[in-house]
Amino acid sequence: MKKIILAFSLLALLSCSGPKQQPLRIAISEGLISFDPHTQDEVVTMEVLGNVYETLVSFDVDMQFVPILCTGYSNVNDRSWRFYIRPGVKFHNGKSLSAEDVIYSLDRAGNHQASVFKSMLAGIDSIKKVDSLTIEIFTAKPRPNLINTLTMIYITPAQSDPAGQPVGTGPYSIAEFNGQDILYLDKFKDYWGEEPFFNKVEFHIIKEDSLRVEKLLRGKMDIDANVMENYRTRLSGNDRVSLVTKPGATITVLGVKTSGKFKENPLSDVRLRQAISLAINRREMVAKACQGFAVPANQIATQSIFGYDPGLPEIEQNIEKARQIIGPLKASVPIELTIKVSTAAWFEGQILADFLEPIGIKLTVDTLPWRELYNSIESGQAQFYLMGFAYSFGDAGEILNDMVHSKSDLKYFGIRNLSGYSNRNLDKILEKADREFDPLLRKQLLQEAIWITTKDLPFIPLYIRDSSYGLRRGLTWRQKTVSVMLVKEISPGK
Repeated sequence: MKKIILAFSLLALLSCSGPKQQPLRIAISEGLISFDPHTQDEVVTMEVLGNVYETLVSFDVDMQFVPILCTGYSNVNDRSWRFYIRPGVKFHNGKSLSAEDVIYSLDRAGNHQASVFKSMLAGIDSIKKVDSLTIEIFTAKPRPNLINTLTMIYITPAQSDPAGQPVGTGPYSIAEFNGQDILYLDKFKDYWGEEPFFNKVEFHIIKEDSLRVEKLLRGKMDIDANVMENYRTRLSGNDRVSLVTKPGATITVLGVKTSGKFKENPLSDVRLRQAISLAINRREMVAKACQGFAVPANQIATQSIFGYDPGLPEIEQNIEKARQIIGPLKASVPIELTIKVSTAAWFEGQILADFLEPIGIKLTVDTLPWRELYNSIESGQAQFYLMGFAYSFGDAGEILNDMVHSKSDLKYFGIRNLSGYSNRNLDKILEKADREFDPLLRKQLLQEAIWITTKDLPFIPLYIRDSSYGLRRGLTWRQKTVSVMLVKEISPGK
C-alpha cells in the first residue's frame, strides 16, 4: 500500500541520536477519530494523542493532582484560578510555550463549534494574561471542579489547527500516518521532561482481538493495548508476555432515547427502561461477556469516582417484577427494539437479547464499525445502544452535568444530553453541586443526583471492566499517571 505523507509530517523532528533500536510497536483496537484533541474524547484516540499533547495538570495513579505544563496553581478567590506556566517548554515546531498558547487552547476547547468540552469549560467567564508565563482564569460562578476539567484539555500552539497540524509539547511528535492503519511517532529531542527510552513508536490499528494477541505472541507487536477478557488467561500463562491489569474507570451502559411518543419510541416510557434493567443478570453477563474480568454496575459511576454512592444496592435480576412492570405496555403495542452495538460487542448484544426475550421484548442486534456507532451516538440518531463512559477527571459531575442534565439555556449544562432526558429536580441538585466548594456537601449532592438516575434510567448501568494490556516480556510499565498508556513510562526492564 502506498504511504500517504501528511503535511504535518514536515514538522516532525528527528529522534535523538543513539544506538540503533527497533521501534516500539503498539497494537490498538480502533482507528483514530481525529488528530484534533478538542473535537472528540474517544478513549483510544485520546490514549494515542496523550503521547503527543499535554495538559496543564493531570492525575497520578492515586488520583492526586500533579502539575504538567504548569509548575503550580492557586485560587485567588472562589471565582479565580491562577496558573504558573512551566518555563522552557517547547512545542514540536520549536515554538516556546507561553500564556498565549494556553489561553488559545482553553478558548478553543470551550468555544470551537465541534468541541466536546464546551459544557465543561462554559463556566469560564474570561482568561487574562498576567505575564508571559502566568494566566488567570475567571469563572462566572464558583467552579470547584475546574481543575479536574483541565486534566482533559490538551494544549496546542496559538492559532494552530491541530486537525491538520497536530503539534504538541509531548515526548513524541507525529512523523507520518500511512492513511489507513499505522501511525508513526518520533521522540521529541527538545522534550522538557525526562527523556523517554524509545526513539520511535508505531501504533498499529488491528481491530481483530485474536490477531492482536497472535501478533504479540509471535513477536510482531510489543504491546496489545486492549487485551479482551477471553484472551487474558492465555496470555497470563505465557512466559513471553506480561499481562498488566488495572481497575477500570470505564462503565458499560445501555444508552437510550427517552424523548418522543411511545409508539415511535417505546423507551420513552420509564417503565420499559426499568423492566429492561430488571431483566438483565449482570453477574451472568460479566461471566459470559467479560470472562469475570469486570464487576456488575449499580449506578453510572465507578468506585474511584468522586460522587460514587457505596450505599446503593446491587441491581438483581427479577424477571417476575419486570413482567409486571412491562405488562400494561405490551397490551397496547408489541415491543420490538433494535440495539446498536460495535462489531466487537456482537456477543454482548446477543446476551442482552436472551435476557429480554422472557419479558416479551424482541431485540434485534445491529452491529456497526466503532466509528459509525460513535458518530451515530454523538449525532443523537441512535435510539438504543451499548456504550462505555470513561471518567477522565475523577468526578461524577463530568457525566452528570454534560449528558444527564437537561438541555438548557445554561450553556455549561446538558450540551451532550443525547437522550432527551429531563428532570428539573435533578437539574437543581447538579447546579448546586457545581458551585459547592465543601467536598462533603458536594459529594452528598452528587450521590443524590446519581440516586435519581437509578430510578429514571437515562442510562442503564451494566458493568465496569478492568483494563488489560499485554506487554512483550522484557518491557516494564512504570505508570505515574492515571488511565492512559504513555510511552514515556515504558522501558526495558524486569
